[in-house]
Amino acid sequence: ASDVYKRQTVALVKNQASFQNIKIIEDLNLVLPLVMVDPNQIKQVFMNIILNAQEAMPQGGFLSISSDFSEDGRSIEIKFTDTGCGIPEEHMGKIFDPFFTTKKTGKGTGLGLAISYGLIKRHRGNIEVESQERKGTTVIIKLPVKG
Repeated sequence: ASDVYKRQTVALVKNQASFQNIKIIEDLNLVLPLVMVDPNQIKQVFMNIILNAQEAMPQGGFLSISSDFSEDGRSIEIKFTDTGCGIPEEHMGKIFDPFFTTKKTGKGTGLGLAISYGLIKRHRGNIEVESQERKGTTVIIKLPVKG
């Protein structure tokens, strides 16, 4: 089910002018089990992550989106990996804090990842971010399998 929401979200942003220089690569496991999610909330999370990736790649780049089982098989894992500017190490501990932003005034509220974190936790899932400056960022979402 989350695969459908991811595809709908990607379709929404793919043709925007700001995405013209970004190649989206999808590697999806199409036989994943259902997860119980609120589709609008999960779409919001995916949209926040995709827009952050786009903003990190103003000159273009690659956004890879994959889905598969987690290592323990009790969750599905959705990964968003960009080739953008990355997140400075000193900011990593604050990225889920409400109103934390490195964007210029008027360019962001600092609520996207904070809201995403809350929504994923509400779904009994987990969200992690791995990043290296000038190399890119990976956001990993784990959602428990129904059952």
